Amino acid sequence: GPICIDGPHRGTGLLEDLFFFALHAMAGRYEILVTFVNQQNARSMAAHLNKLHLQNLGEFKVNNNHYVWLACMTSQNETK
Repeated sequence: GPICIDGPHRGTGLLEDLFFFALHAMAGRYEILVTFVNQQNARSMAAHLNKLHLQNLGEFKVNNNHYVWLACMTSQNETK
């Protein structure tokens, strides 16, 4: 789900720590993590692509909103 990190804690690696904790917890049940982000949410797109290294699988549109499918293997190694 959505995550919001308070300003003083941004850039500290907290996002990556939370992500890899959740990814590790899911790895026993799921092979692939798939999510989507609204293309207009530039901060979220940058976090998912540049910090969490999710792969862009393509785009889709719902009610004139443009989204991007993002995914990664749950068994991936931490990239930090």
